[in-house]
Amino acid sequence: MKLSKRLRAVADFVEPGSILADIGTDHGYLPIAAIEEKRIPSAIACDLNQGPLSAAERAVKEANMEDVISLRLGDGLAPIKPDEVTNAAIAGMGATTIIHILEGAPEVTDSLSRLILQPMSGAGLMRKWLSENDWFIVAETLVEEDGIIYEVIAAEPGRMPIKPIMCDVGPLLWLGRHPLIKKHIYRLMQSDKAILDNMKKGKNAVESEKYKAIKEHYAELEKMFRCL
Repeated sequence: MKLSKRLRAVADFVEPGSILADIGTDHGYLPIAAIEEKRIPSAIACDLNQGPLSAAERAVKEANMEDVISLRLGDGLAPIKPDEVTNAAIAGMGATTIIHILEGAPEVTDSLSRLILQPMSGAGLMRKWLSENDWFIVAETLVEEDGIIYEVIAAEPGRMPIKPIMCDVGPLLWLGRHPLIKKHIYRLMQSDKAILDNMKKGKNAVESEKYKAIKEHYAELEKMFRCL
């Protein structure tokens, strides 16, 4: 099965031989592709809504994978039992939602050997949460599709303090000088600039600590951008 660039990046971070939980599976393409490629032997595909799960059921049947992909209706990791899977992929949601899912079933989250996360927004918040909750980022990448840059993060249990600026940039993206890192940082700078320009319209806002913090954040990004 051919995956989009975004899902391809998620699939590439799944540990070979793992049992995968695909949370918010939608059409079930990720687990189907991972099994077709013999990356994993089996998977559990979960979705909060019956519509996407029904679509996944049709795709699983078409792929003749009913025996190796279990379909479950439920919120986040709730349908999963501790130690039932070893990897969990959570893609296509905002970081706040992903964090809610991980914190909503701590006994399941703690039993996992790897998280593969693709936050649609708030990747900096996602990395901050991982660092503060004893998850070590082992891999991360950027993929551009239809003019949008997506961030994909793989993490395993362990300690990894991350500086605030690196939560937004991505420590491994910066260390490895990812081919899209310059475009990624420029996008972050543009976001800061838009906020600063809007705050400049009010005198009180310009004098606030928030304005100062964002201005300093922008300056750090600009310094990194010039190093590339």
